[in-house]
Amino acid sequence: MSTSGLIRKLKRWARKHDVSVRVKKHESKGSHRRVYVGDRNTTVPWKDDLTVGVVHAILKQLGIDGSF
Repeated sequence: MSTSGLIRKLKRWARKHDVSVRVKKHESKGSHRRVYVGDRNTTVPWKDDLTVGVVHAILKQLGIDGSF
């Protein structure tokens, strides 16, 4: 799954659960984004192919059940 695909799914999940989602690019150079879902946040690598383990870790940090 790409990062942009993950962000799309997170936004869809957030609409269903009435939670806000923000994606912020770091001020410095780099290939990571900060994702805010409700009152939780995490840093996400911006790349075309995220491994299953990375996706699960991101969801866990955001407090989202893996079956979203």
